[in-house]
Parts: sequence; C-alpha cells; structure tokens
Amino acid sequence: VLLGISLGCEYLDVEFHPANSAWLRTHLRSQPTSCVILSRHLIEDVFDPSVVSEILQDMAESDLGDIMKIVVKTKNENVRSKVMGLANECSKPVIGLCLGEFGKITRVMNSYATPVFDPTFAEAVAPGQLTVDQIKELRSVLSLETHERSREYHLVGHPVEKSPLFAMDNMGFKALTLPFEFKKTSLPSLEEYETFMKTNKPYHGGAVTIPLKEQIFQLLTSASPACYKMKATNTLIKCQNKLHGYNTDWWGIYRPLQTRLQQRKVASTGKALIIGAGGAARGAIYALLHLGLVPILYNRPSGVQRLINLAREYPNDVEVCPNLEFLDKTNDFSTVNKKGMTAESVAAWQPTEGGDTGIDIIISMVPGTADLEIPESIWLTKPIVFEAAYVPEETKSLKMAKKYGCLSVPGIEMLLFQGVPQFEFFTNRTFSAEQFKAALMEQYQRVLKEE
Repeated sequence: VLLGISLGCEYLDVEFHPANSAWLRTHLRSQPTSCVILSRHLIEDVFDPSVVSEILQDMAESDLGDIMKIVVKTKNENVRSKVMGLANECSKPVIGLCLGEFGKITRVMNSYATPVFDPTFAEAVAPGQLTVDQIKELRSVLSLETHERSREYHLVGHPVEKSPLFAMDNMGFKALTLPFEFKKTSLPSLEEYETFMKTNKPYHGGAVTIPLKEQIFQLLTSASPACYKMKATNTLIKCQNKLHGYNTDWWGIYRPLQTRLQQRKVASTGKALIIGAGGAARGAIYALLHLGLVPILYNRPSGVQRLINLAREYPNDVEVCPNLEFLDKTNDFSTVNKKGMTAESVAAWQPTEGGDTGIDIIISMVPGTADLEIPESIWLTKPIVFEAAYVPEETKSLKMAKKYGCLSVPGIEMLLFQGVPQFEFFTNRTFSAEQFKAALMEQYQRVLKEE
C-alpha cells in the first residue's frame, strides 16, 4: 500500500478489515492521488447472505474507498444471489464476485470494473476468471448487452459548443467497439442539470465545465480526494441513479510538466509562477505540489481579493507575488504573510534585493487573449511555459516561449491529458494519449477555423 501511494498509482486495491481501518485512513489520505478500491476477500466458505451485506456496510461506513469490492468463496445459491445484487445496496460503485466455476455467472452479471483473464497468460490469476470475449459472448446469450447500448456521456455546463473533447472519447468508444456516445449539452444552471440527469435514462455521467464544476458538489453522493482539495469536479459517473465526482484537471497539468521537467532537469525545489487566481489555478497548485515544486501565485491588481482568498487556502504551500516586476529582483516571496494578507499589505510589500532570481515554470491560467507583461529577464532564464487556454492556438505566452527558445505546453495538450483518465472512468479501459491525439487534433483544427 505504501509503495503504491509513493508511486502515485491511479488505482489502489486495498484489503479492508475494521481492525485496520484506522491505519488505512491515516495512510490513504496522506497522499490523496489514487482511486481506492476497498476489497474484502472471504476465502472461507460463506453460507449466510447477511454476512456479505454486513461487510459491505462496514466498508461503506468507513468512507475509505471510491469503489467497493467483495470476493466470496461459496457454493450457496442465496449467497451468490446476494453478491450479484450488491450494487443496489451501496451508493458507491460495487464489484461483487464469487470464486470458481460456481461464481463465473457473477463475473458476467457484474456491471462495474469486472476483473478479466488475459488469454496470453498461461492461466487465470483467480479461480473462475473469464476473458473479455467470453464475458461478451455470455452477456449476448443472456440478452444482457442491452444494459450498455443506450449509454451516453455528456459534457455539461456553458458554453460547451467549441470543446473538441467529444471527438477523442467517441473515437475511443468506436475503437473499443463500445456502444457508448459522448455528446455536448449546454446546461447553464444546476437546476437544469439536475432535471437533465434525472430524466435522461441513457446518461451515465461525463465531463463538467463552468459554471457547474463547483456547484455540482451538492448533488454528489461521493467525491474523490482531488475534488475536495480543488473544490471542483470535472468528471461525473452516474451509477444506480447516484452521482460520483472525480477531478482529472490536474492530470492535464501534471503529465505534460513531468515530461518537460525531465527535459529541462529542474531541481525538486524549483519554483513555478501561476498567473491567474480562478478555479483552474487550484488544479495547477495541486499538480505542482505533487511534482515537489513551489507554486507562486500572481493575479492582476483588479483581482487581488481572489488572489488573497486562494492563497489563504494554502497558507503553508504557496507563495504570493504582488507584482511581476519584482521577479527582476527575487523569486523568494515567502515573507508575504498569507494568513493576515490584505489588499493593502500586498500592495505595500517590497522585495529584498540580492537573492536568487529566475522562475522554472510559468503557468498561464488566464484567457488566451490576455496581454501578459513578464520581465524579459525571466524569459532569458528559459522557463517552461504552460498555457491552459487552447484558443487562440498561439497565445502571447506561447509566442514569447517560441521567441526565447523555451520548452512549452500548449492548451490542447492539457485537454488531451486530462481526457485520458476521464475516458478510463467512463469505460474502465486503458487508452493512451497517443491513441487519442489524432482524433482530438482533427476536431481542434475545425474549432480554430471557426474562430
């Protein structure tokens, strides 16, 4: 478990018992980057169906996992039926399986993240495991395929018309021969979304954009640790008429920067300037902290209160740059008091000359048409430039990066890398960014032509 946490695994499958719940709570929340599958394996023969329900209740009440999994050894028909009905007893996604030949039907009937057997292996990892093709064939024979045929995922919020995200998801669905479809639905208010969610039976979740990313929290049955930390969700899964929220925005920042940092060989104590103090800045902070870097926040003078509010959320993790011109003199803004910060104290703060200068990363979280004035001395140090906006294709920050020979990350790359884990939530299948790229770029070029 500790190794998985330290490696930042996207999924952690953890064995649960009430006796170890305190230990798990301490360690799983210390590095909240993984989706936790809370498992319980009952390897002794089980004959009482109520035992299974009690264990699921204990797991749910612990609130440690994003997904519940119960695996039972049994030859009791009542227990097997109970396992197949577990999804109706829990608000979170449930994987319910029985081992061996007797339990194969539970693998066919299980509707969420069924473990499968890779036919290239010599033997199954667990007794009774089936291949994907075997499960599909049995579901077809039992007329269960209709369970998935009407599944839809939607990008909701407003505006949504120009987003090219749907193209990569639909390409992935087609490549995996999944009967799913990704659509764009303009829903400016939470009330409109709630009506849509309740009345659209094929709807199984999807992506969320402004203004719903923060508002939608009140409708969620559960939310990932990243959602809580960033106070926003960009990914929804609807299961048993209940909504579960996740946030992959930070992956769209983390993955591209991870690659560029290796190219530029930035020290683990490097500093990154975040320009903008809106909701997207939280994703940047979250990603930078997981990369071991120091986030420095800046916002235009007219938005100083938003800057103050954001900084107060991270009193021990971020620094605040009151004025971009100060970057000529220092990159140390640790003496700006974040807890007692006011608009007046920000305006009055002055840097101490003679310290280190230079910024390793510049992250622009403002509209693509914004006019950024960053001192030339900063550009001369060749920082990595990360642009969140993907329209226009070449923003001022990207033009400056090109002029000074800096490594850069265009906004469309952020969209790509946050979309990859999103797709995995939708399908429980792995698909690489490289596989998605062509479909996304083709639709992106259409968007640019319409500008």
